[in-house]
Amino acid sequence: MSFILHPIDTVDNISPEDFTAQYLKPRRPLIIRGLTNNWPARQKWTPEYLKQVVGNKIVPLYDNSKADPAKPINSAAAEMPFDE
Repeated sequence: MSFILHPIDTVDNISPEDFTAQYLKPRRPLIIRGLTNNWPARQKWTPEYLKQVVGNKIVPLYDNSKADPAKPINSAAAEMPFDE
């Protein structure tokens, strides 16, 4: 068994019509560079802002260790306060 690899097209911008016709309908991948550059979240969602909003809520931490059959699937490796 072998994979047939093809380069993925990359664009800086594309019209919705061209995207639909050339990529969405034929189910072809596309990389759109800089798509989020003008999103307000890029400036607003700083670590300091998120700490202010979430505070010390306890959140799960996950790692990339191998699955342990003795533990539930997708269980957290640890927990800690978000602001830490």
